[in-house]
Amino acid sequence: MKHKSTLFLKELNKNMVTKEYVSWLNDHETMRYTEQRFLKHDMMTVKNYVNNIKRSKTEFLFGIFINHLEKKIHIGNIKLGPINKYHKNAYISFFIGNKRFLNMGYGTNAIKEVLIIAKKKYKLNKIYAGAYSLNKQSIKILKKNKFVLEGNFKKAVKFNEKYINHFIFGKIL
Repeated sequence: MKHKSTLFLKELNKNMVTKEYVSWLNDHETMRYTEQRFLKHDMMTVKNYVNNIKRSKTEFLFGIFINHLEKKIHIGNIKLGPINKYHKNAYISFFIGNKRFLNMGYGTNAIKEVLIIAKKKYKLNKIYAGAYSLNKQSIKILKKNKFVLEGNFKKAVKFNEKYINHFIFGKIL
């Protein structure tokens, strides 16, 4: 029997930044489809980033946690924001950093959870998410959550010395 772990989101603070979390941000494979791939991260830069987001009134950074074998494990992050309070919309971005928990549905479920927060707590009307055209896993996760492709910016991002498309997905809540 496969053990099913319970997923939950928790707003991050600087005390939750670990060496493992920093290592995810420096892992080329994990960050290959994000702009983070250009940056070098250390404990200080990540703690500063988390602290700045924590002080923001329009951006919220959640750790994706699971209860696994009676332990709480931080497996990734999902960010909501910036929130446009007038138009009631926001972007999300997400990743699973702990590779042991890839392809197990946690990305899909983390988005489901953040959509509930976006609608109930922040009263948002619409959520956007961007994805490189090569990022098949994120595209699949967004489609599973009923996001619709709304924009295709052709050859908009440089990836491995080639220009590829950047997709924008949207979902009305």
